[in-house]
Amino acid sequence: MFAPVKDTFLYFAYGSNLLKKRIHINNPSAEFIGIGRLDNHLLDFMKYSDHWRGTSATIVPIQDSHVWGAVWRVQNKDMPSLDWQEGVDTNWYFPKTVDIVILDGETVQCRTYQQTVNPPPRKENELLPEDRLPSSTYLECILKGAEECFLPKEYILKLKKIPHNGQKASPKMIEKLSMILDFIRYSKFWGGPTATPVPTANAHIWGVIWRLHVDNIASLDDQEGVDKDIYYVKHAEIITPYIGKLMCRIYEHTVIPLPRGDNDEIPIECWPSWTYKEVILLGAEEHNLPEYYIENLKNIKHNSEQGCFYMACLLKQYAKANPCECKPTIKILRKPFKLDLKELRTK
Repeated sequence: MFAPVKDTFLYFAYGSNLLKKRIHINNPSAEFIGIGRLDNHLLDFMKYSDHWRGTSATIVPIQDSHVWGAVWRVQNKDMPSLDWQEGVDTNWYFPKTVDIVILDGETVQCRTYQQTVNPPPRKENELLPEDRLPSSTYLECILKGAEECFLPKEYILKLKKIPHNGQKASPKMIEKLSMILDFIRYSKFWGGPTATPVPTANAHIWGVIWRLHVDNIASLDDQEGVDKDIYYVKHAEIITPYIGKLMCRIYEHTVIPLPRGDNDEIPIECWPSWTYKEVILLGAEEHNLPEYYIENLKNIKHNSEQGCFYMACLLKQYAKANPCECKPTIKILRKPFKLDLKELRTK
């Protein structure tokens, strides 16, 4: 499991990247291998992060102390994004190679990160000073990751004793992130949740730019349910392959789905209807969006609903005229297949 694999490296995470959803935001190729122990180091907190609204974690060389963490296998192509996340270019952390003790007693070499400024020395059981407390959000992220990775119970108990400063992470950072296509809020018209962009670092969405007359803004807002508080209007900078950057009007759900990594599956309760997914696919193929992106769209699971009868019939008619572009179900069911979400969640 820990044996070397071509074009990959092992990464030892001890802070927020213990959590799968967190590490996958910036490093989608990360694969959990197991847990490990870094000997003669102490988990500490030093530099204040405006993003987290508290200090962030670091490791400090201290004899007879140890830090538990997760060992991830990451593709080499993701190393720059991992360095970027850890602020290597801004002199926030520096990478170093460490020997990690795994459960069978053997050691493996892993890449990890240490802050460029060491905190004043303290004993392992000595409380953190008030000016070096992490935020509640950051500490919660570490704790969830520790439990998710099944770190030793004694170590998790130590983490739970770390005090926080009562602050929540800053929402301002959300504007600096990229976007991922996600689905939320059930639509009776479509028979399932509808699409929305969600701020996610190092992700992107392909789409189409339309030029509309200003007289159509009201009808477009009405279609997107702005007055019903379903979507809200925002302006985003769109990068085009031909004419540079354009500022465009887009619509985003007023309710944001839970964060997920670029390669994480969409939760069952957020699967769109078959009809809605097919309409998106038809548009993507009609406008020649990149093949890899269309494949990603095809891999999105649907809930088998047909949506409103009118849309299902229109799609059926389109499929007859364009058999190569659309693969409708053989028969439109009078009573579409229903997912037992409660049972599936239990499983």
